[in-house]
Amino acid sequence: MFSATLDIGEAVETAFNATASETKILNEAAAILHHHIKEAHSSAADMSWPPTADYLQSSTITPSSLTTFLSQVIPGKSPACAMERTSRLCHSIAEDICSAATCGTWSMPKHLLLGMSLRHLTGSAHVLSTVSRYGHCQSYDKVLELDTALAVEVQRTNSVLPSKISPTGNVVSLLCWDNFDINEETPTGSGTTHTTHGIMIQEVPSTDLCVSHSTSLGRTRERSFNYKSLPLKPCYSARRVEPVLSSASSTAVQEQSPVNVVAQSHRQLLWALCRGLFNTACTVPDWNGWISKTTGDTGEIKQSRIGYMKPILHRITDYAPVQECLMISMEATQKVQQQVTFVTFDYAAARIAFDIVWDKPAVFSNVVVHLGAFHTMCSYMGVLGKMTAGSGFEELLIEAVTCASGSINQVMNGSHYNRVIRVHKLMVDALERMLLNHFTSQLPMIVEEMSDL
Repeated sequence: MFSATLDIGEAVETAFNATASETKILNEAAAILHHHIKEAHSSAADMSWPPTADYLQSSTITPSSLTTFLSQVIPGKSPACAMERTSRLCHSIAEDICSAATCGTWSMPKHLLLGMSLRHLTGSAHVLSTVSRYGHCQSYDKVLELDTALAVEVQRTNSVLPSKISPTGNVVSLLCWDNFDINEETPTGSGTTHTTHGIMIQEVPSTDLCVSHSTSLGRTRERSFNYKSLPLKPCYSARRVEPVLSSASSTAVQEQSPVNVVAQSHRQLLWALCRGLFNTACTVPDWNGWISKTTGDTGEIKQSRIGYMKPILHRITDYAPVQECLMISMEATQKVQQQVTFVTFDYAAARIAFDIVWDKPAVFSNVVVHLGAFHTMCSYMGVLGKMTAGSGFEELLIEAVTCASGSINQVMNGSHYNRVIRVHKLMVDALERMLLNHFTSQLPMIVEEMSDL
């Protein structure tokens, strides 16, 4: 039906635009997607609080029709043909749309993870609130609620094992403890936060599934909680001289060491030759790139499971907290049916841990204390700096614009790890090239003398 005043052609055109125009198609597509989002939200399972890692890593929460539509809009291809970056972008936008379409009542994994990351990286409520207003993450209050729920879950758990660690199927597990210092601004400088935090790293077969033994706390609006630390068992340990190694263990180490040392020496010599003789086009990488290029297939790479231990609200530089770390580590290792306990500390805590282990060998007979690789390297670089001090090493670095004069002291004592590693790698490369060029220049003379003989 149409008005008698309209021409038949105009009426047909109006009817066609009302049923088959692009605007009509887009309106129908928007209505369909909005309906799918509402259905997916109503049928979605309730999110546990705090949310599990499996939920936060899931990419199938949003409706597949929305992801397919965005994949057709952004790259103009089907999801099966889209690249990894495009697929990640489509899932990110889909989560923003789902959250906006439900007025923020549907908590998306991206919004929780991004909000928590921004808070821990910047510590700024203003930055987090700005990003939240654009619909990319949760509000600052919601992030504080999540952070509080995670802390309450760790404190209320009845097991010494974190929820991510499996008591069965363990291949090997190790624990790492370190200090956590906030150093708040106080009038006298005392009363600042110094606590001890630890993680447990577990390797399990790829077929073994980790069963979480944590329970949901129920959604609360608490943004903080007070926790009173329990007194620790006192530790009275005298500083002792390290025990003497047996001849059998030292012989075994000496028999195995030369093979690895010779192999690494050959690899370094080959790298020096390639850098000095065949690098006119700058095609030979530096030492890190050389190692990654020449290392063969190491087999299947599996992701380790990491769980957070209950924090010890005492400074790690005292004997009692370190002893508590060792006792908790032994108990957690027994839970996963592992006989030997591997514990990693930094230099300050490892020195105390060695005193305790050597003072009580019967109690800690199965405990192996590792010094953190980072602090070991810093100590080693500090030794190199002390050996080369006063030899012109510092002046050479400054003249070559490799290190600024204001940072040379940190490089020499090994306190700035990144600069120290860069400086020593460049210096080794330069020295090996110089020696190689000198050798190649003298090579014809050596060959002539050998032919005369």
